[in-house]
Order: sequence, then structure tokens, then C-alpha cells
Amino acid sequence: MCDSLNIFEQYNFLDPDSLDPLFISETDFNLKENSPCKDAGNPAAEFNDWDGSRNDQGAYGGPGGDW
Repeated sequence: MCDSLNIFEQYNFLDPDSLDPLFISETDFNLKENSPCKDAGNPAAEFNDWDGSRNDQGAYGGPGGDW
């Protein structure tokens, strides 16, 4: 039996429930430059941004995140 499942520990992500992601505004969910979610997405190469850098957490991170 499992008491809990913590995928954040397994993959070394930042826990989004424990921090303010620092969105641009209440209606713009892009991240501010000083957001702790910048470059904190999944570290696997397949999820990197189009330029090869580590992706951001959230809707705009990863290779297709510039939509």
C-alpha cells in the first residue's frame, strides 16, 4: 500500500503547490523572468525548448510552448 505519490521528488521538479509561479498577471499565465518555474520543467531532452534549453513549467514550456 502506498501512503502518497510524490512525482516531484522522483523527477526533482519544483513543487508548484509550494511557491508562487509569478505569472505576468491574473489573466496572462506567461511567467515573469524571475519566476522559480523558469527552466524548471521536465529535465528529459525530449521536453526541451526549441533552442535546446530546459523547458519552463506550465502551459508555455517545452518545444510547443510558444503558442
